[in-house]
Amino acid sequence: MPDIKNLLKQATVIRDEKKIMANTANRVGSLLVDIVKALDLPGEYLSRLKDDTAEGLITFLKGLVAEGIAKLDGGATFGDTIDSMLAGKGTLVTNDGRVQTNRLEVRGSAMFHELIVNRLQALENDMTLSESGHIEKAVEQADGTWLLTLRKRWDYDWTAIDEHDVIYGEMNTLLEDGSYFTAWMRVLSVNKAANTLNVVLYDDAEVPGGRNFPPCEGMNVVHRGNAINEARQSVWYMSSREGCIVYLEGVTKPIIDQSNYYLIIGKLKRLDIFSNLPINYNLPYIYVKGLVTDVIMNAGHQANPTYEVTFCGTWDPAGQYIRDLDSSTGRYRQDEVSYFGCLWRCTVKAATVGRAPGWNNPEWVLAVGDPELKVGFEEGNYLWLDPDNIYGTLTMRVTLHGQDVTGDILPSDIEWSRKTEDADGVQRVASDAIWNAEHAGTLGQLVITKADFPGNPMDYHNIEFRLKVTLRDGVGPAVTAEARMVLTGIV
Repeated sequence: MPDIKNLLKQATVIRDEKKIMANTANRVGSLLVDIVKALDLPGEYLSRLKDDTAEGLITFLKGLVAEGIAKLDGGATFGDTIDSMLAGKGTLVTNDGRVQTNRLEVRGSAMFHELIVNRLQALENDMTLSESGHIEKAVEQADGTWLLTLRKRWDYDWTAIDEHDVIYGEMNTLLEDGSYFTAWMRVLSVNKAANTLNVVLYDDAEVPGGRNFPPCEGMNVVHRGNAINEARQSVWYMSSREGCIVYLEGVTKPIIDQSNYYLIIGKLKRLDIFSNLPINYNLPYIYVKGLVTDVIMNAGHQANPTYEVTFCGTWDPAGQYIRDLDSSTGRYRQDEVSYFGCLWRCTVKAATVGRAPGWNNPEWVLAVGDPELKVGFEEGNYLWLDPDNIYGTLTMRVTLHGQDVTGDILPSDIEWSRKTEDADGVQRVASDAIWNAEHAGTLGQLVITKADFPGNPMDYHNIEFRLKVTLRDGVGPAVTAEARMVLTGIV
């Protein structure tokens, strides 16, 4: 089979032949035939006219241009390439359809059958859950309105933005300062066949920030509300700048009123409805117009559960009251009862059945009621002041939280005293001191006779009997109260 070297050797012999008549027609013709055959067989040079195959590696120093389809059965690499998701570099396309590169920039749209991303995702600025579109062309009309042509993401993609919608778009200037501008518009009409919107810009005074900008190509526009249609006046959005998830209702214009906020999860807005509340605007909260729930479990500020106060009516001696997790509802419950005109709350997991709430019962705490210890005299007590026949009784009665606690006063905590004044209004100190000493052991009832008025009773200007009691619970400080019976104008 002829090859280039043999052909070159034959041609050289014929060229250098010196013998006359040595280069016969047969000899020259044979060389030509071999050359033709060699041109028709694979060799060291590639054909530019017919399909050919290069068995070696070909390097194109000035680039490669393929006007038809370039088929790379084994894949392709670009630059110094290492195949690794974490430590790789360069760009490669494998024969099984895998593409690996450092950065992918798409000027138009990207379509994915499935999108798999790293477990960590981040959202910058705002994300709105609503109808949207991408402006391919923005043309100002002679009447001052704007005609926006929206991009079709697929063949039968028609815009869902509707007439009278309030829409807005933001455009990053891509400058070093990271600035951007916002365009606020109201939709006048929609041409779904052409996928176009005819819009009018809001005045500067009608938009947040006090300045509006015209729309432009490349801007994404989002539905925010509707000037007329109530069914299109709601929107959800999530903002990393504001630190919250928000649901708005009743949106008819660009500037949002506090009445439009129906749900806020995260940092609250400084609304008038929060002005009298101890809100820490650096902490997250949940604000919602209405709440329907089955179970609420509040961990409290220090991870302690917060109990729901449950009013159980008047205290029942046979009732079981708790401050614990209610197994039937799954909620933490603190029972509250009414007893002698006061409200009491259970403070233990299960209060002792039949033991009533009271000052000396640590299983209950007073929630609403008069906490003051009061001392007085029983009804029906009397004092007869006939100078010739003085007699009467004063019987102690002590109450706390509306309950009679007379029997809880220790004998040593009962103190009777007397203060008298003569006809000139001068206290009879010595006589009162003697009386106080003689009645130091008197308990809950004081019997008064003429002996308690030494001398002539008509010579007394003022007589006062005092009762002082102290109640001790053994835990907190003792509580003291006084009562007086004052008699004046005897003379």
